[in-house]
Amino acid sequence: MSDKTISLSDIEAAENLLGIEYSQGERELMVDNLEDLIASAQARRNVIFPNALPPATTFDPRLPTTRLPAAQKPISTSKVEAGALPENDVDIAYSPVTQLSEWIRSGQITSRRLVEIYIDRIKTLGPQLECVVTVLGDLALEQADDADRMIADGQYLGPLHGIPYGMKDLFDTKNIRTTWGAVPYKDRIAKKDARIVTLLREAGAVLVQKLH
Repeated sequence: MSDKTISLSDIEAAENLLGIEYSQGERELMVDNLEDLIASAQARRNVIFPNALPPATTFDPRLPTTRLPAAQKPISTSKVEAGALPENDVDIAYSPVTQLSEWIRSGQITSRRLVEIYIDRIKTLGPQLECVVTVLGDLALEQADDADRMIADGQYLGPLHGIPYGMKDLFDTKNIRTTWGAVPYKDRIAKKDARIVTLLREAGAVLVQKLH
């Protein structure tokens, strides 16, 4: 910022550029603090955030004096009577995760078959809906096979084990294109997974696609 002091005439000239009009009283009120506001804005612009820095995910307006609630009990899953596996792939695709999870756990369907059902639907409906950025067919099938092998070996990770899912393309996925929905980053390859991606993988979920 220049050393020149902002004057009332400067404010009036800026009004002409912006197409607005202040009263003389309003100009006099703002002239004393405009320089501080400009300096503050310039200071914020000088803070460089690397592209790898994830966006804030939590807004907590509580004051320091706020008493936090007691610790919550661990989440427990309810038992589900999933019933028989439908014969029609469309009916399977529209079934809730609670049923899909139980069918996988009980061996009525493999994760691979479930992934194949969704990949086929993505190939058919994706171009119409324009909601898919990247389809991870081969990788998803590898992850599904791993999930099936673990179940065969008696290693069941929980209700998300073998479940296919799509991740919004704002979240980094290691060695997979993560575009952030912006043309300048259309070929960007993430160097590491976002935390949520890691947690879902550890829970046995299968990443099938990156979404708008």
